[in-house]
Amino acid sequence: MMKFITGIVAFTLTFIFSVALVGFPKADFLPFEIRGNNQTARNIASLIQRDVRNGDERFDKIDFRAERSAYFVEYAKAVNEYVDKSESMNDADLPTDFQSAWREHMKAWRDYSNFLNKCETKKMGDSDFAQLDKNYNREISVTWSEVLQVGRKYGATLPY
Repeated sequence: MMKFITGIVAFTLTFIFSVALVGFPKADFLPFEIRGNNQTARNIASLIQRDVRNGDERFDKIDFRAERSAYFVEYAKAVNEYVDKSESMNDADLPTDFQSAWREHMKAWRDYSNFLNKCETKKMGDSDFAQLDKNYNREISVTWSEVLQVGRKYGATLPY
């Protein structure tokens, strides 16, 4: 029992020390650096920041320890909720080429969500599922890269 209490005290002191040195982590991070005083870049970064937050929430809703079929249902539902939330974000104040890239990215996510929802009721072999899943995720990655590339064009750049 004494080791347990000592461990808690040591953890608490370490945490307090790290907060004193660095400060509390910020809940609202900006995943982009903004070049100059560019409102368009800020608007793009804000949309992407909200999307990243939506994606984080998606993972918070999934019990990764659940039995396979229960996990799959949770995952499909979480992806659908993510897509609904991110698709509904207002991009009207953004440049048309960014809107186009963003909407293609959201279409890739919607296609993936539809695929996952169909798989709930349809039997599919593991290798077939894995190949299709890989193809959908590749399209999501390609469209995400395009979103980031267009964002950089307007002055929103990744900090690393």
